[in-house]
Order: sequence, then structure tokens, then C-alpha cells
Amino acid sequence: MSKFKTLSVLAAQQPPAPGSKGPTPKVLTTEVMNQLIVDELVREYAASHGISVSNATVLTQENQQAASLGGHAALIARLTHFGIDETAYRELIYSAALGQKVETKVAPLKVRTTRQQVADVRHILIMLKPQGKAARTDPQAHTLAQQILTKIQHGANFGALAKQYSDDPGSAAKGGEYPQVTKGEMVPQFDQASFNDKLHHPRIIKTSYGYHIIEVLGRHTASIPNQTSQNQAQAAQQQAFNLWVTQHKKTATIKRLATIQKS
Repeated sequence: MSKFKTLSVLAAQQPPAPGSKGPTPKVLTTEVMNQLIVDELVREYAASHGISVSNATVLTQENQQAASLGGHAALIARLTHFGIDETAYRELIYSAALGQKVETKVAPLKVRTTRQQVADVRHILIMLKPQGKAARTDPQAHTLAQQILTKIQHGANFGALAKQYSDDPGSAAKGGEYPQVTKGEMVPQFDQASFNDKLHHPRIIKTSYGYHIIEVLGRHTASIPNQTSQNQAQAAQQQAFNLWVTQHKKTATIKRLATIQKS
């Protein structure tokens, strides 16, 4: 599938804003063509500045998306629903990742930071209603959490168990780790454990998400981006990148190779 067709399919699937009929085919085509132009400008800049994205990065992002949907089969089913094959999907991942690298290069993010106390923690989440898995009763979830904790206490590898059992796709692939958690960032029970538990003493806590086997690995101070400053910096970065794109479009040779036909 061509990239133009892939982007066109995805654009057409976007739900319209409330009260709107959604963009016309002509508008969709224009948006897709503009994205293709941006992708080509990014590709040329990356090639001339030694910027690349590894296959491992693409596969990692694909696996993370698959985990969030409940597995690789669920991801393929969703792609099939949209009429997109896996090769085309990986090309989109690659283009997005390359775009992020180039954007960072041409418009560096400038964020003010503050020194804050942070905790390095890891956890294994056992949910009552995990996505893509059978639901559990509260006693069943607690029993499984206790069984996992017992394995850890008898020397089992925490990271390996997190990858096997955790219902938190955001951290499972990283062995359950959440580095540099700040106060107030997590739900109350998780936050309290992060800043009050003894180090290297895994235990079970319950939150609105389910049961967690949580272990605090360390506490220290670190330079953390100020949230307001980060939001402003991201907006400024996007504006600077858009300006870069506009300037390079003026000097680029662009040929329209696709048109949309009326049905």
C-alpha cells in the first residue's frame, strides 16, 4: 500500500468535530499531500545530517502499541479493519519517529527545570478487568498478586515477572520501572508508598487500578521540567518547526502526483 493511500485511509477514519460534517475529500487530500511533503522534507534533512531511526525502535513502538491493545493479534485486527497492512503501519511509525528526531534537531526544546525529590520505583499491576484478558474477582487478583510477591521474595527476577504478569503496558516492557516519580504524580496509595516505604522491600498495595506489587529502588533529588514551562516550550518548539517547514517548502521542488476523483 502506498503511503499516500495509507495516510488517506487514516485521515478518513478520524471522527469529525461535534456539530461538524467533517472535512470534504478535497480537504482530506490536501492534508494528506501536505503531510507527505513534510515527511519528504524531514527525510531529506535526516539523510543529509546523519539522522536515522533503527528497526529496533520501530519494533519497540509497535510492540508497545500492541500491548496497549491486548496483544499483537489485536493490533493486526485493528489495522485490517482500517485496510492497512503491517508494513505500511511500520512505515508510519518510522516517519513519525524520524520527524520527532528532526524536530528536536531544528527546534530544540527549551524547558526550565526545578530540583525536586523523586523516587525510583517499579511495580507489577494486577487489574480486575485487564484489557485483552479475562476479568478477575477481587480475591483472584489479590491471590495472584500475593503469588507473584512470594516468587520475588524467594529470589525470582522482578523485571521478568513484570513483563510476564503486569497489566500496565507502559511499564511492563521496562521491567515495571518508573524512574524519577515526583510527589503527587501518582494516585495517593502509590504516591505514599513511593515516598515512605523502606527501600528494596516489595509489598502489595491496592489502588483504583488494582493490586500493585511495588518496590522502591531509591530516592534522590533531580532536575524536573516545570510543567508550565514544558507546555510553553512544546508550543514554541512546534511553532519553530512549522516555520522551518514553511521556509523549506518555498525552496523545495514539489510535484503533485496524486489527485482525488469524484465518486
